[in-house]
Amino acid sequence: MKYKNQKEYKTKCFFGIIFIFIIIFQFFLNNTLFAQKKIIIDDILIQGNKKTKNWIIERELDIKKRDTLQLKDLDSLVKLNQQKIFNTQLFLEVKVEVLEDDSLKNILKTKENFEEKIEKKIKINILLKERWYIFPIPIFELSDRNFNEWWNTYNHDLNRTNYGIRFAWDNVTGRKDELDIVIQSGFNQRFAIGYKYPYLDKKRRLGLELNVGYLQNKSTAYRTQNHKLLFLKTDGFLRERFDARVTFNYRKSFFTTHNFVLNYRKTSVNDTLLEYNPFYFSPQKNTQNLFTISYSGRYDRRDVQYYALKGWTMGWNIAKNFGENTQGIGFGFGIAKYNQLSKKWFSDHTLRGYYSDWFGYQPYAQAQALGYGQENLRGFDLYVIDGQAYFLQKNTLKFQIFDKKYKLFPKTSALNNFPVALYANVFVDMGYVKDDYFTAYNSTFNNTFLYSGGVGVDLVTFYNMVFSFTLAQNKRQETGFFFNFSGIF
Repeated sequence: MKYKNQKEYKTKCFFGIIFIFIIIFQFFLNNTLFAQKKIIIDDILIQGNKKTKNWIIERELDIKKRDTLQLKDLDSLVKLNQQKIFNTQLFLEVKVEVLEDDSLKNILKTKENFEEKIEKKIKINILLKERWYIFPIPIFELSDRNFNEWWNTYNHDLNRTNYGIRFAWDNVTGRKDELDIVIQSGFNQRFAIGYKYPYLDKKRRLGLELNVGYLQNKSTAYRTQNHKLLFLKTDGFLRERFDARVTFNYRKSFFTTHNFVLNYRKTSVNDTLLEYNPFYFSPQKNTQNLFTISYSGRYDRRDVQYYALKGWTMGWNIAKNFGENTQGIGFGFGIAKYNQLSKKWFSDHTLRGYYSDWFGYQPYAQAQALGYGQENLRGFDLYVIDGQAYFLQKNTLKFQIFDKKYKLFPKTSALNNFPVALYANVFVDMGYVKDDYFTAYNSTFNNTFLYSGGVGVDLVTFYNMVFSFTLAQNKRQETGFFFNFSGIF
């Protein structure tokens, strides 16, 4: 395009810039007015909770009737509150939806009438599907630390199994309280009863847990050698243990929980065991009375607690032990971050550590570090690593193969949507265990940097059940296939 003179060119450029500025200003103004648009929650409706009290659900909400919100925050608030209700683990399905009138629908869809200053009213509708709360669960479990140890180390010996019944009753009175009774025989004989009531006070911040248990073992590990547990077995009982625990829970905010625990444990072992390990407790003592005072806390912003894909969580604890010739203190810390990288790709990173000081002597009975419970490195499933301090760091990259729901029993509300999700993953783990007392029998993995890597598949399904299948290689270049399970059962 040609211009007659430079003056005409400058004039058109000037008006062009003015036109662009007006468009940008109008766009900014419209979106700012939309963001500042106010809405009022006229009512909150709760449906589907036949057993659960309404105030249990309302306790999780950070919105209430008559609240005034900015329209731009509505979607994120709906998703957040839906997530928090689901994480109570009282419901199979949770749906939070907005019931709005026609004028609000127009605003949401077309962003028209920005100049109106009239606040719109909405209703929040919470639709719930309750899970089963009573489970008389037959017990048939392994006495060993995990399936891999039982299968490989002890040749899948069925004599090393426990059997009995566990009666788990969640949401007993509709107030999120729990009753748990265990009657078990087999390799380990056990009786335990526990009750948890989460809200004692009017502000619903203070909770209480009571637990009592009794355990008898005909066989027990008396020493760790080459990072394998050595078991001693007799016709009578080698070990007897009585536990009594009181826990006070304090939950002021939605995401932070504090636990204060008083625990008493009395453990006795047969004199035969002391012949194999005189330092099982204090030297030449066959009885240990141990009092523990502990505090732990957790800040949890995960999307789904039992198998998180987004968010993060942090935990910490301190414990002081008092006993005859057994004085110790321990500190623990952990943090985990979960990231959604794209629609199907996810990653998570976990760092945990622990330090203990036993004031000169650590009994073997309190020597557990890595390889017990959730404190494990993948690829080291067949080993335990005892010590006084450790750290572990785990990294996982996941790909969602599918995530579906199947209708198996349409007439049964608790089973008509059966969720199944499958994730493939690749991982790298690393860790370290500091040990000053047990290296005479275990020197391969103590006081040295540990690492492992591999691939796996996680199957996530009904009632928080997760089945993990892993092919891993550890520092010693040992490759193995491992299976692990977690969930309600």
